[in-house]
Amino acid sequence: MLYSSRHWLIALVLLALGLTPVAMAQQGATSTEFIEGHLDRQPKRWVVSLDRSLPTATVSTIAPDVHRVRINGYGSDRFSRAGSVLIEFTLRQNDGSWQAYGTEIRYFPFEPQHPRFSFGNDHGRGDIRIQSFGIEPEFGRINAEISATMFYHQSPNTRPISQRTQDIVLNLDLTLTRN
Repeated sequence: MLYSSRHWLIALVLLALGLTPVAMAQQGATSTEFIEGHLDRQPKRWVVSLDRSLPTATVSTIAPDVHRVRINGYGSDRFSRAGSVLIEFTLRQNDGSWQAYGTEIRYFPFEPQHPRFSFGNDHGRGDIRIQSFGIEPEFGRINAEISATMFYHQSPNTRPISQRTQDIVLNLDLTLTRN
């Protein structure tokens, strides 16, 4: 009984000091989280940095109950452009639940910025389901699933090619650094 009481006391002290995993990240602990998913039905995992000095998952408040989310996931912990994915959307609270608007996804299979595959309001098909979203003064937390068909871009000045596509499924369960 003493052993379990001691654990409870330690847990209560840590909570009182605000030393939850999110709070520890706030205090500058360098850590990573991951986006799990599939790219053309092949399992894929992207690295997301929680490093306070250079986070790759952020949330900005635009207006009350309106937030902009930007997430860069990288194919490895080297954080190179090749194999990375960029996800952006706006969250708005509607009747007690969060809805995503203006979703854009860009996948960079190669090192340069182009060519790429992308999904946006004017091309591709997609759906985002927000299971949960919470925001605090310095951090947010999101749990969502995105599925989309992305179109290929040869260069920044060309229209997306609808005959060349890649399907992507992204499972987000991430801490977001607040801008």
